[in-house]
Amino acid sequence: MSTELSQGIVKSMGDTQLPATDDLWTQSPTLQVVMLKDIVSNKSGQQSNRKRGAVSDGLHYIQVMFTTQLNDLIDQGKISKYTVIKVKKMTLNVMQEKR
Repeated sequence: MSTELSQGIVKSMGDTQLPATDDLWTQSPTLQVVMLKDIVSNKSGQQSNRKRGAVSDGLHYIQVMFTTQLNDLIDQGKISKYTVIKVKKMTLNVMQEKR
């Protein structure tokens, strides 16, 4: 089975000049997970386990933090390296003048 990635969408995600009203925010892009890593922190005596990674549109990649609601799917291997995903909701933050 062949799945077409949303080529070029990652470049748009990184464009800090793109207005929040742009069509980017209404799309559900198809991307491929190319890296996954556990981020474990122990703040205020409570341990949290977050998942960091990178996703690609076939041309570019962007670093991501997955929501904790996806932890079980990642831990069970249903989302892993090279898995193709459909992003239904995303938040982009500007850090060091980059998204």
